[in-house]
Amino acid sequence: MLRKPALRYRKRPLQARARVTVDAVLQATERVLIRRGVDGLTTKEVARLAGVSIGTLYQYFPDKHALCAAVLERENEEILRALQAALPDVARAPLPVLVRRVVETIHRRNLLQDALCRALIPLKAHLLTQTTADAGMAPFIGLVRSLIEARRAELRPGNADLMAYVVVHSMEAVLYMSALGGAGSVPPEVVVEEITRLVLGYLLPDAEEKGSLSGKARARA
Repeated sequence: MLRKPALRYRKRPLQARARVTVDAVLQATERVLIRRGVDGLTTKEVARLAGVSIGTLYQYFPDKHALCAAVLERENEEILRALQAALPDVARAPLPVLVRRVVETIHRRNLLQDALCRALIPLKAHLLTQTTADAGMAPFIGLVRSLIEARRAELRPGNADLMAYVVVHSMEAVLYMSALGGAGSVPPEVVVEEITRLVLGYLLPDAEEKGSLSGKARARA
């Protein structure tokens, strides 16, 4: 059983050679997690697979808990980069297209890294305190908040921070359950469509509000 990690890195890799070493260590950590899970992970096995000494590993990571947290952090960064690359093309598209692209991008990454995704999901319950969980999700919440603010005229009234928080954690929960097989044999495109409906249903005004907004728009015209 993992305890809560105090930190991810003992020191950050600044030089190119150090970054290569840390990358090899994290790749080895992923391989062990996929094959053996959290309980089967040891720093000794990770160091062996990475081709480094145990002393070198400990220069950067104090224990296996920090290794796991760093792998989670790196995967979050990869998903965020994928989103940042995908969204400019649909920035001015209709809202359903924009939301679908967000969901598709995350789901595609999960499918690409299916085995790792399955291995990482249990880690969150073991590793993350509320503080570190919020910190890990903060970039995603910030991104969604900016999208909400940009489309404010199309959405129901509400606190943008809270709305972004609900959207991100709702998508995360359903996508992770899907990765664990909770959606059975449902095709990925259907999963994406259903989550898109979920998010749009939460963000858009209800029928009464839509009528009110339409009336206001006609009055302005």
